[in-house]
Amino acid sequence: DAVDKDGEAVLDDHDNQIVTLGLKSQAKHKANVIANGQINGFDWLVQRKVTHDTAIPSAILTYIAAVRTAHASICTAIDNASDMAAFIALHVSIYNDDGTLKTIAKVQDWPDDYAVTGNRR
Repeated sequence: DAVDKDGEAVLDDHDNQIVTLGLKSQAKHKANVIANGQINGFDWLVQRKVTHDTAIPSAILTYIAAVRTAHASICTAIDNASDMAAFIALHVSIYNDDGTLKTIAKVQDWPDDYAVTGNRR
């Protein structure tokens, strides 16, 4: 909960105490924004399905499911980080001696959209 220099609650325009988000909350919010950004480009296909009963390509459905799975896995890893070292480790990619990527940071481990990018609007 946010407090001022005197320890008094900082209130919003509706007299509710403002809450300052911690690192985990901020990281999960970022994951939410990324997941939504990766999925919402395909909303037009959902609208087309609802309004004209046109099938959504299976590659799109598979990709969206993979984004949701990755999002859940990332948020669980964030929640499970027991200390700052564990939290930082979620943000570190590991590279081979030649500079190529060996292991991507957990918070950046999103599915590849190569097969579906042409359907994004």
